Amino acid sequence: MGGSNAIITGGYSIKEDFQWEKEAQRFLAVDVQERGGRHFWAVARAWAQFGESRLIRPERLVGWADIDQMAKDLRIPANKVCVDARYATNEVIENCARYGWTWMQADESKDGKRKFYAHKSDETENNIMRPFSQLVSRDPGIGTRNQARKLAYGCHFSKDWVRDSIQRRILGEGIEWGLPDDIEDLTWEGTNTKQTNYLDQLNSWMCAEKTDPQTNKVKKIWKMIRRDDHLRACEEMQLIMAAGQNLIPSEVDSSES
Repeated sequence: MGGSNAIITGGYSIKEDFQWEKEAQRFLAVDVQERGGRHFWAVARAWAQFGESRLIRPERLVGWADIDQMAKDLRIPANKVCVDARYATNEVIENCARYGWTWMQADESKDGKRKFYAHKSDETENNIMRPFSQLVSRDPGIGTRNQARKLAYGCHFSKDWVRDSIQRRILGEGIEWGLPDDIEDLTWEGTNTKQTNYLDQLNSWMCAEKTDPQTNKVKKIWKMIRRDDHLRACEEMQLIMAAGQNLIPSEVDSSES
């Protein structure tokens, strides 16, 4: 399976005001980082009703207020902004409650068993398995006089599902997943002050296959090949937001769980 290089579908510029006649919704996904001082990586992407999408803007930000301003500048409602809660969890929950954002947290597979989540079907009594959990509330003020004043809502999601889903889009498989022609023009300071760009971060993981000598079964192995993978993580959360709004298919076979 090897490495990959994202395919630039093009047809528009990152420098122009974004316009797309197919757009139905747009989301902002944010990854929180500590290394080199607190900062944030953010991706705004537009989605069509039937799953096509186009990158609006990737960005490196330095404060929580910058996230709020980016959302306002791009006319993205607070309930369509999501923030990764793996690191600085309490701080993330506090700011999600403050601004009305959604927190997200990835779950890795255990013992080779993929993690999926049961949702009640509106049509049958059977559960439907999806790559994201139902919304859960967290109270940043628990144990204080501010308890229950403002809650933050969010979900857990399957890291395995988003890894596979983002990889298919990077390889240009299936429906349009657009990147602007001049995306390589944007660069930022990355880990250890090295320069980084969107495409390098998108291609920061590679997928290989490994055969288990005992069972002779072939399984996927993901390897990190670049230190900065934050914009890729944002694109993964974009997929969860789109799946939650039924813009892309998300029902999974329960036998995979």
